[in-house]
Amino acid sequence: MASGPNQGIPTLCTGWSHKYEELLADYNLPGNLLNPLNPGEAVTKITRALTRPAAFAATRETIDLMKRKSEEMWEEVVLIRSFFVILYLFIFTKSLMTNTLW
Repeated sequence: MASGPNQGIPTLCTGWSHKYEELLADYNLPGNLLNPLNPGEAVTKITRALTRPAAFAATRETIDLMKRKSEEMWEEVVLIRSFFVILYLFIFTKSLMTNTLW
């Protein structure tokens, strides 16, 4: 489901978890969540998506923003991981030098 909005593909979904609603909101597509308890509304949305697909797809601007956010997140993950690798190496080297584990 996450690949659709990221590629500009019109995406409708229904789900039991809040994550689908939040993901659609991230792509400025909150109206693309179908309510299974309201089949008439779901049919209307599906019909609209088939006749006006661009209205149910993320814009290039939003896709680019989400890609930048993802890149920033992974840069932060690498930075945090690097910190812990350096910390581990420091502790490991110190333990070798002092002949103690900690």
